[in-house]
Amino acid sequence: MHGWEKWNDWYREQWRPVMEWLARESGAKPGYTALDVACGTGQPAFLVSRRVAPGGNVIAVDVSADMLEAADRLARAEGIENLELRELDMHDLRGIPDASIDAVTLGFALMFSPDPVQVVRELHRVMKPGARFALAVWGDAARNAFLNTMFESIGAVLGGPPPDPDAPGPYRLAPPGELEAVLRAGGFADVRTEIVDMTLVSESRARYWEMFLDMGAPARRAIDAAGPERAEQIREKLFAALGPAEPVHVLATPLCATGIR
Repeated sequence: MHGWEKWNDWYREQWRPVMEWLARESGAKPGYTALDVACGTGQPAFLVSRRVAPGGNVIAVDVSADMLEAADRLARAEGIENLELRELDMHDLRGIPDASIDAVTLGFALMFSPDPVQVVRELHRVMKPGARFALAVWGDAARNAFLNTMFESIGAVLGGPPPDPDAPGPYRLAPPGELEAVLRAGGFADVRTEIVDMTLVSESRARYWEMFLDMGAPARRAIDAAGPERAEQIREKLFAALGPAEPVHVLATPLCATGIR
């Protein structure tokens, strides 16, 4: 089973604040044709699908066939019928006509793009005049213990140079004004940003470790390559960073943006 599918119930509940923000701020209404880009296993596409019913539909796209297969299984299990899944790269939304989309969502993918302005240009191209987008990236690194506890634990054991702040990565669009600059360069003028803090809860540190490795491909690759001894050292560092209290509570801070075509 795909890791994101395995943890779908946790993900859907814990990330609900930001996914509901995206669905709401996209302006999706009954009868709309909505687009969810980099849809993963279906959030926020499933929420949007309910907002556009009756009469509307959601086109959900992702570059990963595995993610789309998991999204299809989950959608069928939830009885969602107004969802069309397509394997597309967010930099090239080929097959989606110009000015054909009423509402767009994009969750937690833009900061990993090597060319985020091109992604935004594609969103701008497919949106109808007056259509609204809503997207989320990771905000201030200092307020993202959800990511930092794991990656700082890996760095403490494995070492290596600090990440290039201008390279694709979790905090690529977190600096003040950076996300707005990308959105303006992609064609949008009227943009509003908002921080949507989340406190993510895991029942135990062991569960947190398991979940992160199942859902976080970069962390999994680094830890698998480290070998068993250093993997255990990383685990110990992580447990110390999380502290002894269980359930585990960690802060995650999405930076969200919305605007009109």
